[in-house]
Amino acid sequence: MRKIPLLLSLVCAFISGYILVEKLYIEYKAAYHGNGCETAALNAQNNDFFGILSIDGLINEPVVQGDNNSFYLSHSFTREPERKGCLFADYRYRYGNNNLVIYGHNNYDGRGFSILSKYKDSLFAESHNEIVFIREDGTVNRYRVFLVVNYDTEDVSVCDPFLQDLPESFLVRIRKYPVYYYDDSIADLMERMIPTLILSTCDTEAFGQSGRLLVAGAQISSSTNRKNDCKPFI
Repeated sequence: MRKIPLLLSLVCAFISGYILVEKLYIEYKAAYHGNGCETAALNAQNNDFFGILSIDGLINEPVVQGDNNSFYLSHSFTREPERKGCLFADYRYRYGNNNLVIYGHNNYDGRGFSILSKYKDSLFAESHNEIVFIREDGTVNRYRVFLVVNYDTEDVSVCDPFLQDLPESFLVRIRKYPVYYYDDSIADLMERMIPTLILSTCDTEAFGQSGRLLVAGAQISSSTNRKNDCKPFI
């Protein structure tokens, strides 16, 4: 008979412990991330913090910008050695430039920029065609995906066109490669010099080790109101 009270006590202790842990976790998320994108806290953790990239629940990760495009290929957001690296913006980008490029490894594990491979399916691209980038100052920029393409980094005509302020000429060059999704209605806006977000990751399907997959979006809005744009990091 003594086993029953003991068992009940253990169950109660487990439930109480679970409730306490859950409460502490919720408080931690609220304190550290605020509404899910507490940029000040992230900047305090790493002054290379550049913003937060969010794609429809598929990606919600901080982005850094270093003084080169190699360090964060092998280091985490906290600057610790990490084979998978982290998401980082091209070091040459400055606010006011037309094209922002963000790089990330394709680890083929369904996380991070591995999900960009799903954009080869035009139906997936259409149903996940909004990308949100929250700058370190809290500005929320929304982009609409208009191009998904494989390209070869050994082709000097397209290997570094991303920072040019002539996106329409870039489109002419890049479209000679395998295009999986192209939205003409959005692409036409490029002639008006609409700011562009370009996500780039490794993809060996078409060009082996020099192959890359590019997902490009045209900016459709910019706002300082983050209330409905922030989601907790997981």
